[in-house]
Amino acid sequence: MSIEKKLSAEELKKLSDEELEEYLESREVYLNFKGKLGASIDENKRMAIPTKYRDALGRKFVACHAPGPCLYLFPLQNWKTICNQLNEKCNATPDSQELDWQRRRLNSNSEDLNFDGKGRFTLPDEMCEHAKLDGEVLIIGNMKHLEVWNPATYKEAEETGSFLSHGSMIPYLNY
Repeated sequence: MSIEKKLSAEELKKLSDEELEEYLESREVYLNFKGKLGASIDENKRMAIPTKYRDALGRKFVACHAPGPCLYLFPLQNWKTICNQLNEKCNATPDSQELDWQRRRLNSNSEDLNFDGKGRFTLPDEMCEHAKLDGEVLIIGNMKHLEVWNPATYKEAEETGSFLSHGSMIPYLNY
């Protein structure tokens, strides 16, 4: 399959998983996630993302630990860009134990996720524990990814500036 034109959200929904993956891989994904919305996680760790974000995130996406007490959600293509950049840096600096550790940390704390028929996805228990997620959550748009926060933790970080001490997910990348 070869799709030359940009597809609308409705056209994307009609693609099979394989067609969607091929379409996304053929394009750079320039997103500008922005805003702040409330959501909730049920007792089974299922969470629904508002349509505004869900359509841009895509059917398949990646969740990972953030450096601070929240989770990042990446569209699959943006995740692949991060992995490719990190692999290039690791290959260019084969003796860098720090880069290798960053790659290990990133991959060991990430999961491929997808939406069910009701627009929900299930977060692993360990990810919920990392970000202290239970019940109400806050979804923050942060340009190329979304962040999922415990509202109280976010408020505290916002008031104290404590999030500044966590730094970049991978300081060596331009992401």
